[in-house]
Amino acid sequence: MKSIQEPDVWAPEDRTGYIQLVLFGAFIAVLGVGANIVVQYLWASLNALSNYF
Repeated sequence: MKSIQEPDVWAPEDRTGYIQLVLFGAFIAVLGVGANIVVQYLWASLNALSNYF
């Protein structure tokens, strides 16, 4: 009986795949940084509003 190995599907097969993987990682990092900036801005706004109540 032959041993069946499952393919390593997450790993890119060529240079283009690696470039896409790096660009996707950079996109996710930018989303994280942008969300962090938005949350900090909203938190500062809520703190500023708390002075009026």
